[in-house]
Amino acid sequence: MPKFSIIVPIYNVENYIEKCIDSILAQSFSDFELILVDDGSPDRCPQICDDYAERDDRIKVIHKKNGGLSSARNAGLAVAVGEYCWMIDSDDYISIDALEKILPYADGKNDIVNVGLVGFNDGDVADFSKRPEKHKYTGLADHKTICELAARACSTKLLTYVWRNIYRTEFINEKGLKFEEKLCYAEDSAFNMGAFLQAEKMYFADICAYAYRNREDSISQSRDVKFNLGVLHHFELYDKIRDECYEKYCKYPHDTYYADAGEFIIRNTYVYAILNRLYQSTARNNFFLFRKVSRSEMIKKAFRRFDLNKIKSKSLEWHMFRFVKHRMYLPAFIIYRFFIF
Repeated sequence: MPKFSIIVPIYNVENYIEKCIDSILAQSFSDFELILVDDGSPDRCPQICDDYAERDDRIKVIHKKNGGLSSARNAGLAVAVGEYCWMIDSDDYISIDALEKILPYADGKNDIVNVGLVGFNDGDVADFSKRPEKHKYTGLADHKTICELAARACSTKLLTYVWRNIYRTEFINEKGLKFEEKLCYAEDSAFNMGAFLQAEKMYFADICAYAYRNREDSISQSRDVKFNLGVLHHFELYDKIRDECYEKYCKYPHDTYYADAGEFIIRNTYVYAILNRLYQSTARNNFFLFRKVSRSEMIKKAFRRFDLNKIKSKSLEWHMFRFVKHRMYLPAFIIYRFFIF
């Protein structure tokens, strides 16, 4: 059994995938398997994966019908046999000594190991000598500490990225952890809430191992030309899953969680993930869609949880929020349409 299973979901990244694979194969610690999941990629990626597999017997290739990122990750987890698994995005890469740095913490006792990252812009090269972006907490965290951290998970982005974490494979299997394949957005956060709150021990390692590429055309940055309410339904499902996991698995719940989650939905999901997407679409003048989103149960619940008075500045955004909270959608729409974006 290899020490690590590295899972790379692949779709339409022929300009980046070789850099990612090369960084893994060049590791100073070599006891790993590499699982390349071709999620029905329409470019040269399937052939690139097969070519690498012919040269290195540590590589497994899965070719599957396109099902999305969650489906590809689940396919990789289903065949992983390493003691720990690490899911790496195909347009990113890792430092040459990443596994060697992680090894002391992958001791069979820690269910999850969290690592730092360095960001870089597309076209540049990651500088691993920089101080890594890491969470404020460092060191071993037991279940009680994880619950305390999860209470502020949205504002601290604790749950945001799956690739910042290396998971004990037996723990994943014992808990039946899978990615929700109905989610096209925030699937990492939904998965991590369930994983973190079922972990007995998690280690936040003060190491820089991951290089995150900022791409304007990535899934997280892209915007639809056409807008439909499907994006709202995805975030409603994510909100539901996150709440259910917190209430089911956290033995030390905090009221802070609800205020933190509410603020995140209002200031991030509502404004940037939904309204910004609406504005960038051909339907940006559609008052009906604006009102439909603003009247959703997810947004109403968020306003019940978060006190707008905590926003000190009476900005245009604050006024829009106030109008939406009190169901005055027309003045809110005017602010959204002509002043905020």
